[in-house]
Amino acid sequence: MSILYKNINYLDLENEKIILSIDGEKKAEELSNNPELLNIKELWSSSYSRAIGTAKYIAKKNNLLINIDSRLNERLIRR
Repeated sequence: MSILYKNINYLDLENEKIILSIDGEKKAEELSNNPELLNIKELWSSSYSRAIGTAKYIAKKNNLLINIDSRLNERLIRR
């Protein structure tokens, strides 16, 4: 395993922990009012804090739990 690969994994872990900004929280709450996101049966999110932070508003409006799936995490595309 190369050092670059280790650094990318470390950065991915750090990126996963970044929370929504104050503006991001406001936008996520506004998004939860979208009629297309009401009356849904299931809610899925990546394990990224920002994604969960957005999903929590949708979950609350629909009285749902958030299903976390790490396969939905961001991917780094290498050339």
